[in-house]
Amino acid sequence: MTRTAYDCYEVSTSTGTAGLAEGESRKTAAHVLLMTRRAVYVRQAQRALLAAALDAGTATADDVAATVELPPDIDGRLLGAAPGALARAGLLTLAGYVRSTRPTRRASAIAAWQLADRAAAQRWLAANPPLSELITGRQMLNDKPATVAAAAGSL
Repeated sequence: MTRTAYDCYEVSTSTGTAGLAEGESRKTAAHVLLMTRRAVYVRQAQRALLAAALDAGTATADDVAATVELPPDIDGRLLGAAPGALARAGLLTLAGYVRSTRPTRRASAIAAWQLADRAAAQRWLAANPPLSELITGRQMLNDKPATVAAAAGSL
């Protein structure tokens, strides 16, 4: 079944391998929706994740949360959208899982990302500066199609 970002929360009864694939598809759709609506913050999170990985060799969402300040009306789960595109671009690889040190995460398991290509990560940072303008969903849909296309293409 083909899904769009807008129907990613539809209830499913799939189990086993099909359920896993559907879950991954839903996660990806939700992340695309988040990236589209919150490109400024996703870009900040991606840059922070790469900077931490460049500094220490590995990075987690805890590293990002320590450096990216989200407004109170932005859900912190937004940080989960940051590593996917970077991993698909070959900049990071999943190194495993660690326990979060943020009290709000209650010691839950979070992904640890390892730097895969230092030179490519540095090129990505140079080519993808922080987005200086907060783009709302309405602006994305109506006012700034070129800006949105550019932002979505680099995420």
